[in-house]
Amino acid sequence: MQQSDFSFVFEDISEHGQGRIIPRRGGAEHKFGLSVGDTTLSLGGPSQFAALAADLIDLAAAIHVADRLSGKRFERTITIHVDLPLRHAKLFQSRAIRQQISEVLFSYSADWWDFNFRSRSSKRSSELQMNMPLQNTTAQDDTEVALWSGGLDSLAGLNHRLSAYPTRRFLLVGTGSNNRALGVQHDIAAKLRALVPYRTGLKQVPIHPANSHFGMKNPSPRTRGFVFVLMGTAVALLEGHKELYVYENGVGAINLPYRASEVGLDHTRSVNPISLDRTSRLLSQLLEEEFVIRNPFLGHTKAQMCEGFSVGDLAQLVSHTRSCDRMRHAWPDHCGSCSSCLLRCQALAAAGIADPTNYATSFRTESQPSDVLHFAAMQSQAVKLTRSLDADNPWEALSIRYPELSTIADVMAGQNNISRESAAEKLVKLYRTYVDEWRRVEDGLYSQLTTGGVAWPMVTQEGGRSIALWTN
Repeated sequence: MQQSDFSFVFEDISEHGQGRIIPRRGGAEHKFGLSVGDTTLSLGGPSQFAALAADLIDLAAAIHVADRLSGKRFERTITIHVDLPLRHAKLFQSRAIRQQISEVLFSYSADWWDFNFRSRSSKRSSELQMNMPLQNTTAQDDTEVALWSGGLDSLAGLNHRLSAYPTRRFLLVGTGSNNRALGVQHDIAAKLRALVPYRTGLKQVPIHPANSHFGMKNPSPRTRGFVFVLMGTAVALLEGHKELYVYENGVGAINLPYRASEVGLDHTRSVNPISLDRTSRLLSQLLEEEFVIRNPFLGHTKAQMCEGFSVGDLAQLVSHTRSCDRMRHAWPDHCGSCSSCLLRCQALAAAGIADPTNYATSFRTESQPSDVLHFAAMQSQAVKLTRSLDADNPWEALSIRYPELSTIADVMAGQNNISRESAAEKLVKLYRTYVDEWRRVEDGLYSQLTTGGVAWPMVTQEGGRSIALWTN
């Protein structure tokens, strides 16, 4: 391992923990604070995995802070060293486990990570709570533990699962260090409890860095998917479950690059099936039992997930979800021009669901230049996908243009006990559906970006299929 660009040395992570940043290239050593809000969890309870769950929370918090404080990358790969005290330091310090963690993190962040784990000397208050189980259930109860971001896919996925499994309870897990995002998670979960009483619950584990006035922060930590999964796994283990659910549409989860020159443009690997599969293998090795991360919507487009809002009461919560990549802190809170906003707008329109979102692009004036960078990238991708799908052998053409699809087909086949050919057919169908949806609403998206007019979808029936029409 080459010399690290940044070294992060953590003390025991607690309600008032701290650590040090040691940069390689100049600059003084810098101290920062760190706390995790896990007091609602029973880390001192009866679960045999309680101490390991606490270690996963500490590891997640340390990775989040290290990624956040190691500055903007500008597409440059850096090396990050993390020195962290844990309860099972001997287990994590094994060469095989450290190598697996580093490899998984590289798949998420394209950065090199190196770890040293040492024994932890203290417990925090959540580990002293002996009689506070999360809920009166056992591993045999029909409970599904799922990640909860407060985004549209989370809500749409939950809506589908509530309908498909009418007796199942859903325990949602949220995390992050942005108070506004945490507030969105909490707000929607509270409204859910009123709409579907006794069927949903929320556990949040906030991460709170403090006094981190060091250099330029990384505005888009690419490890956030891994951090989220570690937090969700900790809660699942405390519940007695060996599986964790993720609700994300297949196009967004796979997140193919738009153009070769723009791989870094909103190109995250948060819930990419390859990354999730590697994380499942890591967790299984730590537990010495199989742990599975499942995404039941990998074969669905975002529009197909949103179609479920046409019935039931959860459509009224769509306006409360957040999708924007730019974390706007002013009204409107969706920029309307990043790829996530465009995919949100496109999906609701293609599904025939009225979009209640206030986008900044809907309030443009003639003096404001239009931002069509992401739209052009998505449009370019749609053209490339169409060319591959129109080939004599669509799967071969797709997998040559996007080689990672071949590995994803293997992952899908293994997780769903289907043939690789069947997995390939599902991926071809996914992108064929997506391109068809994109073409139906493409003009309306461009109109909203460039004219500032609000484009609302109306639905008509054509050949038994819902078609979105746009009016300004």
